[in-house]
Amino acid sequence: MISQKKVWLLLKFTVALKLLWMISLLRKFKSSRKYLTFPLSREEEDFPLAYSMVVHHKDFPLKTNLEIVRALQSLKGSNSLESEKLPENKQWRVSHAHQIVDGQIQPTENIKEPPPFNLSIMSGNAYIVVNRGYIRSVLEDNRILALIEWAKDTFSPDEFLWATIQRLPGVPGSKRPSPKYDMTDINAIARLVKWRLHEGEVYPECQGNHVRDICVYGAGDLQWLLQQHHLFANKFDTDTYPIAVYCLEKYLRHKALAELF
Repeated sequence: MISQKKVWLLLKFTVALKLLWMISLLRKFKSSRKYLTFPLSREEEDFPLAYSMVVHHKDFPLKTNLEIVRALQSLKGSNSLESEKLPENKQWRVSHAHQIVDGQIQPTENIKEPPPFNLSIMSGNAYIVVNRGYIRSVLEDNRILALIEWAKDTFSPDEFLWATIQRLPGVPGSKRPSPKYDMTDINAIARLVKWRLHEGEVYPECQGNHVRDICVYGAGDLQWLLQQHHLFANKFDTDTYPIAVYCLEKYLRHKALAELF
């Protein structure tokens, strides 16, 4: 019988081998795609780490590094993230406590207490561009710490937590809770998503296919994507539409090099 210590050592060895393999793959990927891993301008090199961006693994940049730096500079300390009134059809997410049953999140009959400090719960998403002061507030502000604790048994807290924090007085870069300051995902700069529901009205129809009502971009979407102000776009899939990623990679590389001159 193998001892627990031997199992643990075997597990550590397996993880180490996998990590080395992944690093090797990353090096080959960077080399084959000719990724630029150094700043191309003094402006990029000198830009302080003043912002934090949260994106998805199936996101891809729409801007060069220099364009991203300038977009962040243009915020002048403000944050950019979806934050608007929580619609009626999502109120159930925060009105009742939830629990995990057989790997699925299920609502209970337990009605939750109102949010701490009488905070107004806003609607948003998990993908944000926020300044360092916002992050510091998340770690230190007693109102936010209480809100995080309150949100633990809600449904998908990442879809309202950051949006709610963005409307708290005193949080660096935040906005007042008035509807006048609501920001949709279309106006926020973090990422661009084409939802099937809004195609034809808010944006052109998807030229790829849909996964859970989200457009997986095809090559026919690229011209429109590059006209938008967002820093990243979702969703790309190299198995389904590799040409879209390939063309976008080439475009950004040539543009980044052209910015040198």
